Amino acid sequence: MANVIKSKTGADLYLIKTNPPYPTEQEALGKEMALERENGNLRDLSGQLPELSGYDIILIGGPVWSGEPSNPIQKYLSMTNFGEKKVAGFWTAYAEPGDYANKFKKLVNNAKILDGLSFVNTEVSNETVLNSKINTWLNTLGILSETPHAVNMTNGGTITLGNGGIAIYKKHGTLNLDNNSN
Repeated sequence: MANVIKSKTGADLYLIKTNPPYPTEQEALGKEMALERENGNLRDLSGQLPELSGYDIILIGGPVWSGEPSNPIQKYLSMTNFGEKKVAGFWTAYAEPGDYANKFKKLVNNAKILDGLSFVNTEVSNETVLNSKINTWLNTLGILSETPHAVNMTNGGTITLGNGGIAIYKKHGTLNLDNNSN
């Protein structure tokens, strides 16, 4: 999904990673996620956070974990002062997203929050629905790089965000792609 948005906007990607990484097995991931939230001690992010001064809008996306933004997204938001930039979230859930949108809004620091975009897994696996929803959302935000177009998904609709999340940055009036990003 992030790559679809990137291709439609010409934006830069920043993969949010943790150190250590979360387990990929659902039960183990769920236990670690719950323990971190209970203790209020989310794991550290790896790598340097990007400099935001050259960007107009920041789109932050990831999976829904127990009705909230994933722990890596929560950590990223807690560490980032957006300096009055425009910020919007996008997220995917197996079924209902719970209170994701409200929690996301509460976690964003010093930003103008724009409408987010919610997907359930069945929508992500349908290219027509995926492209339509993304085009409508990006058009509403005013950030399509060109006429809306369909993007073929090479992974059969699978959501690949690691198990953390991704941030997409739109530069001031230019279409610069970071060739070092995933």
